[in-house]
Amino acid sequence: MAKSLRLQRVGALVCLLSSVIFVGVGSVTRAQSTPLYEIVVNIPALELHLYADGVRAKTYPIGVGRLLNPSQLGPTEIINEVIYPTYYPPDWYRSGLSPIPPGPENPVGTRWLGLGFRGYGIHGTNQPETIGTAASSGCVRMHNRDVEELASLVGIGTSVTFIYETIEVWRDAILDRAYLKVHKDIYRQGVNTIDHMRAALAEAGVTEDVDLSALGVLLGEAAGEARPVPLAVPIVVDGNVAQTTAVDYGGRLLIPLSAFSKELGLSYYVTRIGDEPSVWLAGQKVPDPFWIGSQAYVSPRSAASAVGLALRESGRAGIRFDRVLLVDDRGNMVAERTFVHEDWLRVPVQDVSARLGIQAAWDDALSALRIDGRIVFGADVMDGKVYLPHDRLGELTGVRIHWRPEQHRAVLDVPRVDIAEAGVQNAYLYEDGVYVPLRPIADYLGLTLGWHQESRTAFVRGEPVKGFVRDGRIYANLSDLAGLVTPLEYEWNEEELELRLQLHPHR
Repeated sequence: MAKSLRLQRVGALVCLLSSVIFVGVGSVTRAQSTPLYEIVVNIPALELHLYADGVRAKTYPIGVGRLLNPSQLGPTEIINEVIYPTYYPPDWYRSGLSPIPPGPENPVGTRWLGLGFRGYGIHGTNQPETIGTAASSGCVRMHNRDVEELASLVGIGTSVTFIYETIEVWRDAILDRAYLKVHKDIYRQGVNTIDHMRAALAEAGVTEDVDLSALGVLLGEAAGEARPVPLAVPIVVDGNVAQTTAVDYGGRLLIPLSAFSKELGLSYYVTRIGDEPSVWLAGQKVPDPFWIGSQAYVSPRSAASAVGLALRESGRAGIRFDRVLLVDDRGNMVAERTFVHEDWLRVPVQDVSARLGIQAAWDDALSALRIDGRIVFGADVMDGKVYLPHDRLGELTGVRIHWRPEQHRAVLDVPRVDIAEAGVQNAYLYEDGVYVPLRPIADYLGLTLGWHQESRTAFVRGEPVKGFVRDGRIYANLSDLAGLVTPLEYEWNEEELELRLQLHPHR
C-alpha cells in the first residue's frame, strides 16, 4: 500500500447522521478484547478488514460515502457503541420529523459503532443493496449480520484506519506468483496510473519483467478481483524480436490479438451482439478468445492459426513464429503472405493465378471463387484476398504446391513437358491426365490447329479435342492426342512432374 495515500484527506463533509442522537437498548463500554483487534477500511475496495494480533481475520463488504459526500481518511477509533439504535434525522425537531425506532425501517440497522471522526460511524442498514457501492453520506454501511458480528468482537478504543488504496499487490507463498487487485478510483483521485502500479509492485517486491501493456489493460478493467501480475514474454517472428510481447498470465501464455495483428499488418475489429463480443482478424472470426477487460488474448497455438504463422516454440523463455513463403521451384517469390492452419496452408489464389496466367476472381453475388472458368466454393476472403488450401488450389490449377508443417517455405511446382525442338514448356496435371500445349506440337508436326471458345474445344487436323486456354495458349489432355498424333511416345515422371514427348513428324 502506498503510504502517501493512507493519510490523504478526501473530504471533510460530515455524515448526514452527524446531528443524530442515538438511543439504544443499551450503550456498551467494555475493555479492549483479547486478542488485540484493529480495523482497516479500504474505501475504493469497499471492504472492511478486521485484524487480530496483526493477522487479517475477516473481510466484510461495505458501502462508503458517495463522491459528493466522501468518507474521511486517516486513523481514528471506536468511541461508542449502540445496540438497536433509534435514528434521529438531521434537524428532525425543527423540520417536524419523527425519530425512527429500531426495526426494519431504521436506516442504520441494528448496530452503531461511533468513530472519532465527529458524526461518522460504522453501522448496519435497511438498504442492503447499497453494500458494495459508494452511496452513503460518509459513514460505513454493513449488512446487519456483519456489523453485529463485528460489534461482538471489537469495542470502544479499537483502532480504525481509513485508507484509499486502489491497487493491492501480494505474492502467493506456495505458488510463488504475484497477484494484484485494481479497484475503481471512486473518488477520482487520479491514482490508477502505470507509475502508481509500478510503485505498488516494487513495494511488494515484484521484480520480474512485468508487461506494461497488460498492466494498462488491468488498470482500465479495475475489476476489484484478484488477477495474476502479467509478465512479459518475448515474441520472435522470422528470427526478429517483435515489438508486441506475449503475457505469462498466472502460468497461461497469452498473446494480445489487437497489438500483434497491427504489427503484422492484419485488420482487427470487435463486434457485439448483445453482451457477447466477437473478434475478427483478417476478416475471419477468432474462436474462443480469452478476455482481460476489453482486450482479447489467445494462446500461442490459436494465435498462430489466427495470424497464419507457423508456431515453432512456445514457453516462458519466448514464443517463436515463422512466416511460410510461397516460392516457385527456382526460389522466386510467388506470395509473401500465406496462412498456416494446422497441417495445411491457405494460399492466396490471385498471386498463384497471376503467376500461371489463370483468370481468378471473387464473385460477390455467389460468395464463391471463379477460377479458370469454374465456380469454387469454400474459399476464404481475408483482408481483401481470396485463399484456398494449398493442396486444393494445386488440384484446381493443375500444379503441385509442396509443403509440410515443419517447413518455412512452400514450393509451387509446375509440371514440365519437353517437346522436341520446342524445348521445355509448362504442362498441367489434373485427375484425368496431363495437359500439354498444342501449338508447339502442331507446329513441330505440321498440323492445323484451331480453337472454339464457347465450347472450349480445340481442333487438331479438324478433329475436336477438349481443352482450355491459359496465358494465351491452348492445352489439351495428352491421352486425347494419342489417336490424333501418331506415333506418339511419351515418358511421365510423377515424382519430378516431368513429361518427355517423342514426336515423329510426317515426311
